Amino acid sequence: MIQHIDEAYKPILDREASIDMAEKFSDAVELLHELIDYGTSLIPRAYVDSARDLKAICSVFVQLRQFITHLDGISVLLTAGACGTANLQLRSLLETAHTIEWILASDTESKLRHLYVAISLFDHRAIRMSAALLFNCRCRILSSFPMSEYDPTELVTLLRFNPRVW
Repeated sequence: MIQHIDEAYKPILDREASIDMAEKFSDAVELLHELIDYGTSLIPRAYVDSARDLKAICSVFVQLRQFITHLDGISVLLTAGACGTANLQLRSLLETAHTIEWILASDTESKLRHLYVAISLFDHRAIRMSAALLFNCRCRILSSFPMSEYDPTELVTLLRFNPRVW
């Protein structure tokens, strides 16, 4: 039997202490915000000054943007006092930094081509998987309706225009 409790046990998360800790590191968080602002202004300037080829697209728009995005995620979490959760973003940030260093160290063109193909394959697989999942959900929904009670065109309209159904 599930026991219903009206009030949470607050010391587990200790949100007030987290917010107090975030206030103590406000200077560091402000520096993070400045770095993020600089990074977001750097991306378009770096692309304009580049050769505007696959190397520039993958290194500037993919890798640098991902780095700035993770850095922004860290600043948002630190501002909210969620320092423990920011470790996950920090790990992703470090992985992105290592990837950028590895790509730029040697054989940059080949590594960027492989990265581009990997990202493209991942996107196509994700699209196919989501389409298959959507089709599977719609088939399950259709099979759950007693067909004698509904007009088939009405069901198609219901499924197409009412996302809450699926």
